[in-house]
Amino acid sequence: METRGCPLAWWTLVDPLHFPALELRDLRGRERPSPAVFDGRWNLVFVAFRRGQQRAIDEWVERLVPLPDGVKAWEVPSLSGVWTMARGMIDGGMAAGVGTRDAQERTLTFYGDLRRITTPLGITRRSVITILLLDATSAVVARAEGSFDQVAADLLLAPARPVEAD
Repeated sequence: METRGCPLAWWTLVDPLHFPALELRDLRGRERPSPAVFDGRWNLVFVAFRRGQQRAIDEWVERLVPLPDGVKAWEVPSLSGVWTMARGMIDGGMAAGVGTRDAQERTLTFYGDLRRITTPLGITRRSVITILLLDATSAVVARAEGSFDQVAADLLLAPARPVEAD
């Protein structure tokens, strides 16, 4: 399926991957190691690798609000370790652009070898965002890639929605 020129993928994992242990820092400057930082019953994690991908994340978030009860949203901008020396400036710029305290606390930057995030999560393309639904154990329950698509969004959040009785 193609969405606005951006391939879209969605699937539910039978043998789930888990979000790896990483040294993350929120935009308020606090160390927030993963996977412990993901403290929701369900955690919707947007992983991005390029500055221009923020627009895709913003569209997903805007279209998914309100999130189902028990779902917390997180953004994980991931940058190569070569940018570590500029982290203060880069994170400061992101914080200024994000604005609200809540959003700054939910934006967790990673600087390092990108294979530490792509390999354990099965991310094969850094040219598009990856959206992960994690359960309380940080297992990846569902995922999507690319620009917003309503069908993918419904499937992505299906595990977090209560089952309706007949």
